Amino acid sequence: MSHFNIKTLSFYAIAISSVLVLFKVVSTYGETKLNAAPNIDGSYQFFQANNLPDCLQGQQLKLNIEQSGIYLFGNLKVASSGEIPLSGDFQNNQITMAGKGNLPKCDAPLQLSIKGQRDNQNLVAQIIDDSTQKQGDFQAKFLKPKASGEESKGH
Repeated sequence: MSHFNIKTLSFYAIAISSVLVLFKVVSTYGETKLNAAPNIDGSYQFFQANNLPDCLQGQQLKLNIEQSGIYLFGNLKVASSGEIPLSGDFQNNQITMAGKGNLPKCDAPLQLSIKGQRDNQNLVAQIIDDSTQKQGDFQAKFLKPKASGEESKGH
């Protein structure tokens, strides 16, 4: 009795060939149609701002963004007085973030929305105080991360 039956061998050959063809089709589709969102991770220092909410006027502001795919997390840091946590997403080159928080110079909690897009290394966006509906515009420059000499020393 032979272990190599023609029907069994043909079944396995067809099954293996089908899996290989399916793998090739899925791989080709993924390489051509599926693209990761561009990386916008980092810190952005406000350098031009107009019509910001009153308690943010004249403050040194920095927007910190951490990215996980299309999802964004971060904060709006007000120099030496606090920060407001933000979350949102990045789709079709549009940044949308929102958050709520208290700052010492503000009379009431701020509920902010930020909508904008990346222009080269800069961020061009609007900031909206959702409680007063006051809208301001700003531009923020991407801050290059500081090189850390202690990164991987092989501990």
